[in-house]
Amino acid sequence: MFHSEVSTQREVAERERAALLSSVLHWAVWSRVVWAAWAVAADVAVEDYDTSSRLAHLQQHYEGRVESPLDALLMRLLRGFSHWDGVYFVRIALEGYEFEQVHAFFPLLPLLMALLRNTLLLPLSLFLSPLTLTLLSGVLISNGAFVLAALDLFRLGLEVVKDKRVATLAALLFCIAPSTPHMVAIYSESLYAFLSFRGLLLLTRGHHWAAVAFLSLTSLARSTGWTYGLFFLHRALLCIYRAPYTLRLNVAVREGIKLAVASVCLFLPLWAYQYAAYRMYCVGGPAPEASPWCEHALPDIYRYVQARYWNVGFLRYYTLNNIPNFALAAPVLGISAVALSLYAWSLLASRPEEGDGNDAEAHKKRPEQEGGGFLSNSALLPFMLHWAGLLVICVTVLHVQVSTRFLSATAPLYWAAAAALADRKEKRPDASAWPQRAASPAAASTTTCSGAAVGQLTHGGDAARNPPPRHLLARVAALSLLGMPLPRFAAVAYTLGYAIVGCALFANFYPWT
Repeated sequence: MFHSEVSTQREVAERERAALLSSVLHWAVWSRVVWAAWAVAADVAVEDYDTSSRLAHLQQHYEGRVESPLDALLMRLLRGFSHWDGVYFVRIALEGYEFEQVHAFFPLLPLLMALLRNTLLLPLSLFLSPLTLTLLSGVLISNGAFVLAALDLFRLGLEVVKDKRVATLAALLFCIAPSTPHMVAIYSESLYAFLSFRGLLLLTRGHHWAAVAFLSLTSLARSTGWTYGLFFLHRALLCIYRAPYTLRLNVAVREGIKLAVASVCLFLPLWAYQYAAYRMYCVGGPAPEASPWCEHALPDIYRYVQARYWNVGFLRYYTLNNIPNFALAAPVLGISAVALSLYAWSLLASRPEEGDGNDAEAHKKRPEQEGGGFLSNSALLPFMLHWAGLLVICVTVLHVQVSTRFLSATAPLYWAAAAALADRKEKRPDASAWPQRAASPAAASTTTCSGAAVGQLTHGGDAARNPPPRHLLARVAALSLLGMPLPRFAAVAYTLGYAIVGCALFANFYPWT
């Protein structure tokens, strides 16, 4: 009887999860269609502000390869997605790394663009030029990766935050985030977000080596992929701490080996990228005398190029003429600082009493906080520490206005915003009543580090009697926008306004983040 009831509860929970996932999928797809259409309309209606970095030089190179009305039409519609950094990704996908400056852009996105152009899109080469096919492949990859990222952000929210409203609203906010202009365009942000969310989701569910594979790929998409080593370090320490005293040494050795291998995998793509550049410019390249960075004790072309061509470096951006850029970044930086401060205060204030920590039974007696609200959720600790580290990089090293897209793959940013916007007048369902990944009763009562996810829970007994409402996405949006206090409404208006204005300006080559 008991097992039959549990089975029914799990079936109901899985159906509800699938219904919400379908809603998030529809929202993500339609948001891409709407934002892309808006960017194209703005590009067609308004003359570009700056045409100096347009694709004209590439168009001249590929001129005459294919002449068709369809090619001309698609070129006109897609060119707005290749502005700013996008032109570099397109050029790399077509010509490879031709000179030092382009090494500021990592190779994963251009490689995938070239692969898609030369495989699935190859039949279209009868009607479209290589340049148009490359643009099309970049737009498809960026927007396809975004849809996958939105789905994984939703799944990750269910696993970590264990609040269906926050997980759903976070996915919705992700679709209208200030980083929207760059996630629609041929930029690496969407691809990086997908790899990040998928990797963290796999790690949360206990799939260690699959997580290593996905998070290692982030190091080929952006320079900060190595920072995900923090999550593997946190998991290793947690496993060691929760192990019985008599087994702690064995667990420490096992987790230490896994951590070392994961760290090497995270850094290996970055090292390979740096080594290939060193071979190209410092050993047998076209200019053996080459650049000063070749003489450094640790040659680093990425840091050199960022410093020389974009003036990126520690506190270099703190000048009077950059004050407007700090104003552009102030909202996302402010949200980050406030959320991190509140979380730290809440976690310290609600810290359980210290025990001897010498066995797993002592740990099980401590009050867990993983389902008791966003600010008191101890499972968020590595996510918040990672967010804090990225925030420090934003305010000390980067061009500060890029913070909106630099933090675009930071899951707790959306969870924090969603938790603040969620309507708390409704009774919040018990965390155990919301579908989590299936686990045995034994796995639910303890944490294992040899395959099961950290902090897994079983389905609770109220799921069948009080299922989450259907069409939750539309309901959350309505409850969050109607009757919302002015500060919250202003926050949503800022997000939407930033995305709307940003898409129009970006598509027309106006200065933007």
